[in-house]
Amino acid sequence: MPILDKIKNSAFLKQVVIKSAILAAILVIFIVGVLILNKSITGNSVKIKTLREDIQKLTWTSEALSSLVRDYQLLNPHLEAIRNLIPDRDRVINFNQKLSELAQSNQLEFNFVFQEEGMQPQATSVPFVLTLKGTLANFISFIEGLKTLPYFVDLDSFDLIGSPSQNITSGGQVITFSIKGKVFMENKPAVSPNP
Repeated sequence: MPILDKIKNSAFLKQVVIKSAILAAILVIFIVGVLILNKSITGNSVKIKTLREDIQKLTWTSEALSSLVRDYQLLNPHLEAIRNLIPDRDRVINFNQKLSELAQSNQLEFNFVFQEEGMQPQATSVPFVLTLKGTLANFISFIEGLKTLPYFVDLDSFDLIGSPSQNITSGGQVITFSIKGKVFMENKPAVSPNP
C-alpha cells in the first residue's frame, strides 16, 4: 500500500485532478460554444435565406423596371399618336364633319345623328346612327375610308333599309344603309376658357 499512500499524498494526484478538471472545463466550454454556434448558425441561415428571397424579389423588380423603361423608349416616338387615337370630347364634335366629307367623296347621301346617352359627362363613347344612300361599291369605299379617320370607331350594326332601286344616272342599284356604332373619347372634362 505504500504506492496508494504515495498516490494519495502526491503531486501526481493533484496533477491528474487539475488536468481532469481543465479537460472537463475545456469540454464544457467546447460544448457550450458548439451550442451557441449552432444557434447562431441557425439564426444566420434564416437571415441568409430571407436576404436571398429579398435579392430575388429586387432582381425581379429591377428586371421589370428595366423592361418598362426599354418599352417606354421604344414607344416614346409613337406616344403622341397613341394619345391622339382616342380624342377628347371637343374633337369628337368634328366627327360628324369628317364623316360628311368622307360620304361626299364617295358620292353617298349622308345623314348623321349623335345619340343622347353619350352626352353624359362621364361617358367614354358616344353612340351614333348614320344613314347612307348610294351604290354598294361606294358604300364599301366609305367603310374602308373609315380606317383613315383619326377616330376610334366601333360599328355595332349595318341594316339595309327598303329594297334596292335602280339609279339611271349612276347605272347601279341605290341602296340605303343604316349604321349604328359609337365613337370613343377620353373621359376628361372639356377645358373651358377662363373669362
